[in-house]
Amino acid sequence: MTTSLVPFRTDERETFPVPFRSLRREMDRLFGDFLGGDGDRLERFAWPSVDIVEAKDNLVVRAEIPGLDPKDLQVSVTEDFLTISGEKKQETVRDETNRYLEERSYGQFRRTFRLPSWADPERVEANFKNGVLELTIGKRAEAKARTVKVKTA
Repeated sequence: MTTSLVPFRTDERETFPVPFRSLRREMDRLFGDFLGGDGDRLERFAWPSVDIVEAKDNLVVRAEIPGLDPKDLQVSVTEDFLTISGEKKQETVRDETNRYLEERSYGQFRRTFRLPSWADPERVEANFKNGVLELTIGKRAEAKARTVKVKTA
């Protein structure tokens, strides 16, 4: 699935008009029931939480991916798209006879974003620390704002 960059909205009412909010909640519940779990939990794992911020000279993408081994993480950048994918592998289960709750998720995930035209796919840096992947994507030189001095005649 491809997601375009859009301004952040803090209110669910702006994101989903009234008739669609209840539809979304019902679909989450339906898929959660069908797949044998909590639909919200499934969605949180399938789509790591991401912050995208435009700075003066770059675009910064931060994705929360706790419990992932960095060797199981892939980042690819093309002219138009940024893709973050990986797999969180399940730990070996020990013989624990009194299990009370299991909420941690395991499996593959993939998230793709369309990059703005000014992003330079050749200038990407990636850091992974404390379960947060931070990508810094530079702007093309021609896209950076420049100041033009006004001359008087």
